[in-house]
Amino acid sequence: MTELRDLWDEYGIIVQGGSRTTRALKVEEEIHALQKKIGTSRYDFDKRWERNAEMSKSTLLIAPTDGVEETPSVPSTNFTFEQAKERIGENDFALLEDCAMRAEAEMVVLARILDSLNIDNQRNVARRGQAINIAVRKFEELKSG
Repeated sequence: MTELRDLWDEYGIIVQGGSRTTRALKVEEEIHALQKKIGTSRYDFDKRWERNAEMSKSTLLIAPTDGVEETPSVPSTNFTFEQAKERIGENDFALLEDCAMRAEAEMVVLARILDSLNIDNQRNVARRGQAINIAVRKFEELKSG
């Protein structure tokens, strides 16, 4: 059974690559052989790849104008850090930097407090993130009210 699990793990990595390689086909054959050996139904890999191809198609439809097909515009501006810093200016940069440091400090403090209140927060990062969001919202409500 662990051999089958190992093959499925390897196949999962191959699927993440996005293409059905010769190695993928070989693993599919090995999985089918093991499934036959243990008497379980064969997995339909063809349907999986058809579904993946269907899901990867664009759903964005743009009506052509004057017989010319338009493609969606993609932002082409890529700022370097220095260019972005220059564009926003020293004052705004300093404010953003201060806000970022304060946000980081708040997250560190809240994480420590939340971990001490409930040990599950150490293992469940999503839970801790939700708790931090709720705590910050309540903190802002108390400060403004």
